[in-house]
Amino acid sequence: MRIPERKWISEPRYGTLLYFAQIVEDMFWHGTRDSYRPPSLDSYHRSVEVSKTYAELQEAGIADSQIMAPVFTEFLSFVSKDLTIKRNFADAWEIVSHHLGDASAPNASKIRATKLFERVVGEMYLRRCRDEIEGYAEYEKPKDKKQFRTLVENYFAYLLNVGHTPEHIYFHTQRHFFERELSERPRRELQEFFRHFPGRQNEYRILLRV
Repeated sequence: MRIPERKWISEPRYGTLLYFAQIVEDMFWHGTRDSYRPPSLDSYHRSVEVSKTYAELQEAGIADSQIMAPVFTEFLSFVSKDLTIKRNFADAWEIVSHHLGDASAPNASKIRATKLFERVVGEMYLRRCRDEIEGYAEYEKPKDKKQFRTLVENYFAYLLNVGHTPEHIYFHTQRHFFERELSERPRRELQEFFRHFPGRQNEYRILLRV
């Protein structure tokens, strides 16, 4: 992991921010073929993909096949480790995970649970991810580095799925953490960084005169 050549890194209060900046820089610096990458899907977008997969199988007339079994299993395993879900959507996830973990439950029941997850979590997922990361910023070091890394990975996976490019993320990471001195409280520094990444996907309509 690269360390910013700035004075702020010597201040204990910025310990978590330093680790955060290093994780993000590591994820989006594509200097080699083996460079680290963020996961392709966060918990919310995984639920969307599960629903899409089921709809495609249903359209093909094979929705009740065993094809969905490993899909549901992987989804259950991934989301069960998501700190944002456990802390902010615990009640809904308890219901959803019960259905997904029931081996005797039909696929139709499991997909209803997945769609419930989509509705409850929705666009709030990104906001809650930010809240959790900002909460960590108050500590000089993350209490659990592995859990914190997973939290950061999910946040940026969400951004990639709503249209932010790796180049855009990398640019602002360099600009905010590697090319300037930090001076504000850690939480405020993160909030200033996060404002470059609105959570809604922008759609543009291009009209051509024929």
